[in-house]
Amino acid sequence: GAALRAFAARAEDGVGTLRLRELRPAVREKVAREITDYEVMRLLQELDIDGAKDSVSYAEYCKMLQLLSPLATQKRDSRRRIAVLLLTCALWLLLGSSVLCGTEGWDFHISLWFCWVTVTTLGFGDFLPSTSAGEVFVVFWATVGLGVCGMVLTEVSNAYTATPFLTRVAKEVRALPPDLRG
Repeated sequence: GAALRAFAARAEDGVGTLRLRELRPAVREKVAREITDYEVMRLLQELDIDGAKDSVSYAEYCKMLQLLSPLATQKRDSRRRIAVLLLTCALWLLLGSSVLCGTEGWDFHISLWFCWVTVTTLGFGDFLPSTSAGEVFVVFWATVGLGVCGMVLTEVSNAYTATPFLTRVAKEVRALPPDLRG
């Protein structure tokens, strides 16, 4: 796509690498801002896949663009993924509750309680499916539900613990003496 075109337009050697002097304009074209010498140095330290210190491969270039993507975009995307996963989890709970109402003859709130306790792996054991259809359904339903809940927990954890590259670099730059900040 566009990243490949920007990369190819700047790669003067024709072998699929960008020399360091070609890197800045290619990155500036994609992220719409200037990058400092310190950012270039940290990017190269973080991403040197092929061991070449004086050039950047296309894979390294794409990873650089990901690391330099705006923090707001990352947060928005994370919030969207969390919202979609929570909605999926809620719909999955409602589906399980509805099916168990029919197969087990439980009230909806009892079915919802059972589904919640099952999918969160609390497993109080106060309600159990008593029909063969209910037991078979719960085996398959809980398997998928556990995966969905695991994805929700992983995404929430990542949203609160992941430190984006630019945030780390900004902290490093603030820690440098003023004459070295460039």
